Amino acid sequence: MLGEIQKDIVGHTGKREADKAYRALVKHRRQWRDARDRVAGAFSRIDQQRRAMELAVRDYEALQRSGGNAGWISGVVLEKIKARAKALDRVTGDMIHKARLAEDRKEQLYRAWRKHEERRRQRERERGMRDLGL
Repeated sequence: MLGEIQKDIVGHTGKREADKAYRALVKHRRQWRDARDRVAGAFSRIDQQRRAMELAVRDYEALQRSGGNAGWISGVVLEKIKARAKALDRVTGDMIHKARLAEDRKEQLYRAWRKHEERRRQRERERGMRDLGL
């Protein structure tokens, strides 16, 4: 009887080690799968951005062909940029937060507003440096 118990104990530790190794293997496979999915997601986002850029370039070239004059297009683009900057000057973070918009649109506006404020502060710093003669 003692021999049977001893075999069970020895066999049990081997089973424990096997279970531990199996759990580690499952964990590593899951981590590998998650990493592979993250990489695939990053590649798909890069591909989406590349397609969007190609579409924007095609649209711009079509606009140039239809308008004929690149100066005219630059003028229109500058007008739009100035109008957007003026609108972002009037906006506050609280206004964006309270706006009745979709969450992704709110995030997009908030990022644009923060970037605009950062650029404005940078221009003010540069202006101050020029005034000091630096």
